[in-house]
Amino acid sequence: MSELAQIEDGALVIRIRKDALVQGTEYVLRGPEDILGEYRRVKVVDPDAWMREVVRVLNSEGDNGDTPVNILMDNAVNRAFDQGGAGILVKGIHFKKRKQDHE
Repeated sequence: MSELAQIEDGALVIRIRKDALVQGTEYVLRGPEDILGEYRRVKVVDPDAWMREVVRVLNSEGDNGDTPVNILMDNAVNRAFDQGGAGILVKGIHFKKRKQDHE
């Protein structure tokens, strides 16, 4: 499996292929329960339309101006900091360089 997030030409790029979005959607989403209490399977019937819809939501702003992408990045930078913070400087705190920082 290729990495979802990479650095390309000085930009952080998150790439999700259409087939991966379809597969993930059909695996994760459940439709409403039927009369027997079983979930109805969700099927992506127009992958291009579904991808446009997901992109629209990723770029949509909530009441406070945050987008799902903003929230994702906030969580990612906080997690990276919690896991060692390589490449950043916080006044009074010195982080050890990791092997990948030298490559």
